[in-house]
Amino acid sequence: MSQTRDPNSTYCRRCGAELVWEHPKGSGHYQMSSDYVGGDICRSCLEEQRSIPTGAAEVMDEDVTKIPVTLYQAPFAVLSERGLLLKMHDHNRPYAGPVPSQYYMPVFHGNLEFRGPLPQDPIARRASILENFFALYNRDDRPNPKTSRSMSVGDVVKLDGQFYLCAPTCFTQVDFKSVELNGPVARLVTPDGSTLEVSVFPNDDFPCINIDLLQKDGISERVCFVEHNPEKAPGHQLHIGVYCSTEEDTVYYDSYVRTEEKVYEV
Repeated sequence: MSQTRDPNSTYCRRCGAELVWEHPKGSGHYQMSSDYVGGDICRSCLEEQRSIPTGAAEVMDEDVTKIPVTLYQAPFAVLSERGLLLKMHDHNRPYAGPVPSQYYMPVFHGNLEFRGPLPQDPIARRASILENFFALYNRDDRPNPKTSRSMSVGDVVKLDGQFYLCAPTCFTQVDFKSVELNGPVARLVTPDGSTLEVSVFPNDDFPCINIDLLQKDGISERVCFVEHNPEKAPGHQLHIGVYCSTEEDTVYYDSYVRTEEKVYEV
């Protein structure tokens, strides 16, 4: 999900990770990574900076190219239900799309800081940026600084106006679009200023209604959806998916009709 920075928190100036006080071992609150060491830099970035020769760190900070990127992620359960996840993991037949954008949410929209010179060749430049972005979201020495889920197969990155699918071995350019809206679209502004948008996709293979929370910067965040899933058993084809801003995936995705639990006598 898209993240909003807490004005009362401190964030690392290099990677954007929230800085948390490190408690002593044995206190029950020991933080192994992204711990606060003073100033505006986390322990991991501080160690990286110390490994750079004297004077090079300042040059490195100055030679930074900021590249706007957007990362989109969809619940694995939704992609799996539509048979897309297996297709996207197929090494023999790379998935060429299109990727249905109505199931995805923008979880990060901002600038990627690329240190050092970028390749002049457009293909090499694109590959370097995407690989750098992938590495940032898959570090094992600290939590993901931007979202609670690492980048994985099925995610989509928007770069220079184009969309690239994260595949098993590389990034592939795809069409990232939703089914044309043929139904009504409505917006509701709540008393606290929040805006909810309802979108209807009647002509999709899985007809659905989405409800999104619109942020002030224009980024939308999926709240919930209701869809007709023809692959389910009769009477259980109407499914509901509900998201939570603090979880990495769909919190609930199940039939609208409650399934009766069978009780076996022992």
